[in-house]
Amino acid sequence: MSFTGIWAIVNNAGVTGAVAPTEWLSREDWNIPMSVNVLGMASITNHFLPLLRMSGGRIINTSSVLGRVAAGPSAYVVSKYCVEGYSDLLRRELWHQGVSVHILEPGAFKTNITNPGVLAPSMEKAYRKLDPEVQQYYGKKYCCGLETLMGLLSWEADGNLDKVVDAYTHAITAVYPKTRYVVGVDANIIFRLLWHVPDIITDLLMGLTYPRPHGQR
Repeated sequence: MSFTGIWAIVNNAGVTGAVAPTEWLSREDWNIPMSVNVLGMASITNHFLPLLRMSGGRIINTSSVLGRVAAGPSAYVVSKYCVEGYSDLLRRELWHQGVSVHILEPGAFKTNITNPGVLAPSMEKAYRKLDPEVQQYYGKKYCCGLETLMGLLSWEADGNLDKVVDAYTHAITAVYPKTRYVVGVDANIIFRLLWHVPDIITDLLMGLTYPRPHGQR
């Protein structure tokens, strides 16, 4: 029996990285999520692409609604925007090669990515590494404000992970799979609204959720 390749790969590996505003991040903080969430995805895809061409198979990449609306841990958000761009470009490059590319964009689900017990220590670690003048500018109340936001995210997170599994299953097995799977109530209501309204409205709504630094008068 001749080998016919593989039908699908699912790029699901991902890390949050340091939970912190952009100014708090070191080069290493940026490297960790980019290496796993973007470069790891590209490496796995390149490795298996010849086998996918043999079967006319599918690539399923895990992004996030935060790859469409910038809010949350900076390095994680940027990495998910990269996943979106990478997946869109790859889908067009493979148009004539018989391999399709599909993106999952989950909202907030109850995993370590939304667990305040994991997120808060990461943010506090990033804060402790800052230069004293930067620490003084932001202040501890800023950290407390961000921790409150994390708590709200965890409280609103969906505990039914079957929704994500069902989206993966459909992307792998359906005769006519979707290009994008927006998964979760928050993703389909709140985030869909935010990526369709003018930027000035999204900027206002999202900007107001961030606490004010101690040194900003």
